[in-house]
Amino acid sequence: MQLNVITGPAGSGKTRCLREMATAQGMESRILNGSCITGTALHRQVSRQLYRGAKEVFIDECHPNLIGLIQTWGRRFPAGVVLHVVQQDRP
Repeated sequence: MQLNVITGPAGSGKTRCLREMATAQGMESRILNGSCITGTALHRQVSRQLYRGAKEVFIDECHPNLIGLIQTWGRRFPAGVVLHVVQQDRP
């Protein structure tokens, strides 16, 4: 699994970039929101998308702690999978 973390200050276009990448893959309607979800629930949603054939998964607004958890999933998902994750702005 490859993890692509998109970072930057508020208003820098992180979410727009994620949406453009998802749209290019025909996945804009499947962008996950990591801002108010548990790690277990997010893992379940990512697994569901992969089961349905997705090779790339798009997650917006992830807290840095959740990104740390996602990094531990590497062995659970196939090598060809790419997770694109927008890191939540830090206050």
